[in-house]
Amino acid sequence: MTSVNTVYRDLRKTIPVLTFARKREVKDYLKLYNIDLATGEYRCKICGEIIREENDVGILINDGNSISLVCSKKSCMERANFLKIYETL
Repeated sequence: MTSVNTVYRDLRKTIPVLTFARKREVKDYLKLYNIDLATGEYRCKICGEIIREENDVGILINDGNSISLVCSKKSCMERANFLKIYETL
């Protein structure tokens, strides 16, 4: 049986919109979402390493409240599971 709290929590979640961008468009998306990688406060959601350059961004996830990033390392891109990431937002 599902609790009322679980239902309310799930109702508040926003379904993320997937937008695919070319590497040359990443800078525009970072600017759109006011992401300054030079601050060193953005970490890969998979490996935890700090993402400092736009070329290091593999996936940008905006759930309407916060931004999550996955770095462009092949191992992180392969492990990126949208359902698991979504649960942590």
